[in-house]
Amino acid sequence: MNVALFNARPTGRDVKGVDYHYEGRIDLDKMDKGRDLFFGVERTQYYVCSPTQFMVDMERVLRGYDVDASKIHMERFGTGGMPTAYKA
Repeated sequence: MNVALFNARPTGRDVKGVDYHYEGRIDLDKMDKGRDLFFGVERTQYYVCSPTQFMVDMERVLRGYDVDASKIHMERFGTGGMPTAYKA
């Protein structure tokens, strides 16, 4: 399993490469598409657990990179239905 950690506001005690990999909010465009996101690897699955709008945004970005919807798994915070960025 590969994990990429983002830190929106690293402190003087946070060490890049140890405590986090990327500075700022989560942005898939900052990540290495092969090493971090495994685009093109058949068994890759994407799991997103967050508030609704973030999940919609992440699904939109992943689908924009031609990730099949069946490989994107989401768990919502709060109540209500599951959001979908793309309708079939």
